[in-house]
Amino acid sequence: MSPRTKLGFGVLLIIGLAAIVLGVRVAIPVLFPPPTPTSTSTPTSTPTSTATSTPTPTHTPTPTNTPTPTDTPTPTPTDTPTLSPTDTPTPEPTAPPSPLPTTEGEGEAAEPVSDCSTGPAPPPSTISGRRIIAYYGTTGPGLGILGRHDIPTTLQLLEEQMQPYRELDPCAELVPAFHIVTTVADASPGEDGDYNHRMPHESIQTWIDSITAVGGIAVLDVQAGRGDVMTELSLIEPLLRLPGVHLAIDPEFIVGEEEVPGTHLGRISGEAINEAQAWLNTIAEQVEEQKILVIHQFNDRMMENKDAIQDYPLVNLMWDADGFGGPGAKIGDYNQYRQEAGFEYGGIKIFYNYDTPVMTPADVMALEPPPAYIVYQ
Repeated sequence: MSPRTKLGFGVLLIIGLAAIVLGVRVAIPVLFPPPTPTSTSTPTSTPTSTATSTPTPTHTPTPTNTPTPTDTPTPTPTDTPTLSPTDTPTPEPTAPPSPLPTTEGEGEAAEPVSDCSTGPAPPPSTISGRRIIAYYGTTGPGLGILGRHDIPTTLQLLEEQMQPYRELDPCAELVPAFHIVTTVADASPGEDGDYNHRMPHESIQTWIDSITAVGGIAVLDVQAGRGDVMTELSLIEPLLRLPGVHLAIDPEFIVGEEEVPGTHLGRISGEAINEAQAWLNTIAEQVEEQKILVIHQFNDRMMENKDAIQDYPLVNLMWDADGFGGPGAKIGDYNQYRQEAGFEYGGIKIFYNYDTPVMTPADVMALEPPPAYIVYQ
């Protein structure tokens, strides 16, 4: 210890003793040389610093971020299994079959729903997938095969005529029909000057009931003579409203004021056919049954403005290659009409007594397309 230090220490010791004796409070630390310990003894500051630094440990415990790694693995496994099973079924087996076959009847229910989305479904076609074989005439003797025999005999003969067509095309549903002329053209004017007469509804009804009872249809044929076509149609409207009853118009016997049916060749226009179709379409809509309209033709002069013919949704327009003669003429007419306006379905008429030779069912079915309506007279 240096002399100066010893001297200072002695002075301080004397002052300290004096202070004790006198009871005086002296701030010794101010004179105390250990300022170094002050910085060393900043243990107060060290703990404070340590405590302030403790936030670092608090940040370290933010292993709350460590759970984040735990969160990261959690989604990863969850996503992986979710995608895995979904991808496996979706490819092909599970996804398509599951909705349709799983629930009973679900496949069938899907179709009606799509139909209904466009509005009420129209009544089914009377012709699609079917072939109609008809006997032609009146309900009394004198015209065609109808009326020559009683109803049971007529039905039996018709069934025999249908059999070869059944064998030639077993896929088509065969439908028997009575093609009944209800307004018959005459060579004389009659009481009303219309050059026609009308069959009584009572006898027509009997034949309608007989054919529809065996699953067949009736086609009511109008030969207007000099009469107004729409007037003649209105007279049979109550019958046309019956299920399974349809319409035919024969232009051959629609003549002008100075003409006579059978002497002069009659005719009809495309506009007149449209008028009849529109009228019949309204009936079809009201009774909820599509109706057939047969138009006979065997000569180009029977039709005026054929291109004007329009399509009506509930009317199945049937073009019948009429007229008697050899097969060549009939086939030629059929092939011509199928390329012209108004041909929705093909028909052909066969005359037992006037065709030479009579076309066989095989000849008829060789037509393209095969006729959907075949009438025997």
